[in-house]
Amino acid sequence: MITLKRPTEKTELMRLQRKYYFDISDLNKIEVSALVSKNFLVKVDSVNILVQKPKKSRRGKMNITRRSRSRIAIVTLAQGHSISLPTLDKAPQEEQSDAQ
Repeated sequence: MITLKRPTEKTELMRLQRKYYFDISDLNKIEVSALVSKNFLVKVDSVNILVQKPKKSRRGKMNITRRSRSRIAIVTLAQGHSISLPTLDKAPQEEQSDAQ
């Protein structure tokens, strides 16, 4: 399974360098490249995978739990290719009625 990571300030800046962040489950680089190429109809230049270790958190005084680990794929697209995504600065326009 592959999902696009929610847009943040860092991911928006990396989009200018043709790099896109995806949350992945247990896929390798070849599978990520094939899925992105197939779903978005783009040419993938490189794929880097990061593994975020589970973090400890407390619930009460003695109960210590762990958050699950997550994997992130950073996909760099070839020159001239891009994925069209909605940007953060565009807010939906509200319709105003003329009440006279």
